[in-house]
Amino acid sequence: MAPSPLRTQITQLRVIQMMLLVTIILFCVFVKDLRPTNAMTRHVNTALVLIGVLVGATALGLRGKYFGPAKSAVRENPSDMKAFMRWRKLTIACLILAYSLGMYGFALAMVGARRIEFLAFFAVSVVLLLFWTPRLDVPGGR
Repeated sequence: MAPSPLRTQITQLRVIQMMLLVTIILFCVFVKDLRPTNAMTRHVNTALVLIGVLVGATALGLRGKYFGPAKSAVRENPSDMKAFMRWRKLTIACLILAYSLGMYGFALAMVGARRIEFLAFFAVSVVLLLFWTPRLDVPGGR
C-alpha cells in the first residue's frame, strides 16, 4: 500500500526540520571556540538581539493567529489540498523563523558577542524547531 500524500508531505517537512536542526548544531560546533571581543559595539549587539526578539515574536504570533485555523481546516476535511497547502506553508514559515533565530545567534557569535548571548539564540531555535515538529492528527497523516 502506497503512503498517503499527507504522510509523504509530512515526512518531507520533518526532513526539512531535521536539516535545520542539524545546521544549528553545526553552528554550535563551529563557534564553540570563539572568544568574545571588545571590537563589537553595543549597538550591533543590541540591534541583533532586538531583531531576534522581534523575529521570535513574529513566529509566535504567526503560529498563534493562523496556524490553529489552518490545522483545524485540514482536520475537518483531510482531502482539501488547498487547506493542507496553507497548513504546510505556515509550518515551513514557522520552522524558518525558528531557524533564523539560530542564524542570529551565529551572527552574534561571529561579531564577538559573549557566549551566553549567542547560545541563548541557539537554544531557543532548537527548542522551537523541536516543539514545532510537523504533525497532523488526521487519517493518512501523523
